[in-house]
Amino acid sequence: MRIALTDQSPQLGELLWQFKSKPNSFTDYADFREQVTSNQIATVRPLTDLRSCNLDFLFAYAIFPSNILQAETEWRLMARDMQVGDVIAQQVCVPPMTLSVKCIFAVRILKIIESPTHIGFQYGTIEGHAESGVSEFAFVVREGELYTHIHTFSEPGNRLSQIAAPFFTLPYQQYCTNRAIDQMTDCFIQNNPMYCVG
Repeated sequence: MRIALTDQSPQLGELLWQFKSKPNSFTDYADFREQVTSNQIATVRPLTDLRSCNLDFLFAYAIFPSNILQAETEWRLMARDMQVGDVIAQQVCVPPMTLSVKCIFAVRILKIIESPTHIGFQYGTIEGHAESGVSEFAFVVREGELYTHIHTFSEPGNRLSQIAAPFFTLPYQQYCTNRAIDQMTDCFIQNNPMYCVG
């Protein structure tokens, strides 16, 4: 993890290749704290196949508001689609304001999910990340109802985040997850108005 007081987002592309050679920050996440956050999206009719929806924003990693996180992705730099093994360099702003500490770390794509009722991807943290574990960002259809879905298995990735976990790390992680759910929901509605109510 790198820490800065000024915006490092223009350099994320260069840093991405340094993170590429580093291992994941975990070998097994089965015992990590599990959390599922979902938000139902009202649709005009039951959805049967998510593959008919425009989810380009999801695979462009347009998930977090920019005051929380800026990122550079390997697949964008290579001008292609997301692939398993691709790296995302992240700049996280703590707190989510202009005047904030910028924490730089990275994650690696572990899985891409594309089925009629479940579309998304899972990434895992790379060595040095403040958190250790995996996160899945997806849209899921259950019994015809559409949900924005974030599923994580995580634990603090270093001693500082372990100490701060009860009063800062865990609440901030939940705050970021809630903002991501909101942004994913809004992006779905904007990109798929034909499926959404009002």
